[in-house]
Amino acid sequence: MGVENVLNEDYKKIKKMINCEFLLKNVTMDSKQVKSYYKINKFAYKKMYSNDGFMHMRVSTDGKIKEEDLLYQVNKVDEYLSSAKKVLELGCGQGANLNVLAKRYPKSDFIGVDLFPSIKDGLNNVKLVSCDYHEMPMFNENTFDVIYAFETLCHSTNKKKLFKEIFRVLKKDGIFILYDGYANKKDEELSAEEKEIMTLVEKGMCVDKFDFINEVEKHINATGFKVLSNADISEYVLPNMKYLKNKVAKFFKLGYFFKMICKVLPKKFVGNAVSGYLLYGTTKAKLFIYKEQIYKK
Repeated sequence: MGVENVLNEDYKKIKKMINCEFLLKNVTMDSKQVKSYYKINKFAYKKMYSNDGFMHMRVSTDGKIKEEDLLYQVNKVDEYLSSAKKVLELGCGQGANLNVLAKRYPKSDFIGVDLFPSIKDGLNNVKLVSCDYHEMPMFNENTFDVIYAFETLCHSTNKKKLFKEIFRVLKKDGIFILYDGYANKKDEELSAEEKEIMTLVEKGMCVDKFDFINEVEKHINATGFKVLSNADISEYVLPNMKYLKNKVAKFFKLGYFFKMICKVLPKKFVGNAVSGYLLYGTTKAKLFIYKEQIYKK
């Protein structure tokens, strides 16, 4: 069966189990919605994905699912921290990445910003700041040696403003490391069904709209960043996406009982499950792309 047919079959299965029209109805994504989404799904992430609070994709270079694959992005940041004094994580969430890196570099200062940040261990070299990362007036210009963001800038609806703010607080010759997902095709290149599928994935992940990758890169370059690495690593996150799809598929076996559960569970919880099921197919069909981007000021 071709990739497109697999995606269509996945979509049909989801529509049989869940009221997709309800998930798409009157949804406007803003900071309040994003905050609510992560609060509602915090328990699910910990119990079904990572008890340590990691919320980003496992990157597997051998096609297998391993817990250490959650450290792929963290280890890439580590490569730039040997002389870093101040490090900033955007969208730090439950602080799992900060925990790992701050322990490795106890003499460096780490700051995590998020709409509602938290962290498992109270480390002396970690500070949490509650804010919207589009505006960070509490930080002076040229403050940070390294800034990184894992799968959080997808929530931004003003990339131009965001990249300017990141550029402002980053030191000269500082490093900006970004892992995130994007639309790999423009709307006019999608069929009506593909548009519906992409919208379900977006809304289920509390993303207003996945930015077209070429537009994002244009904004970054216009800000003044120099490209050190710009790699499509979609194939390396496919095992993780298949893992998530299979997790959701297990609930389908509950049949009518699962349908009834979905009617009473929070909309953002059900939508997240739908995204988890469809993301594998959208990536295989190259509608969605996952990238590793490293820049220098």
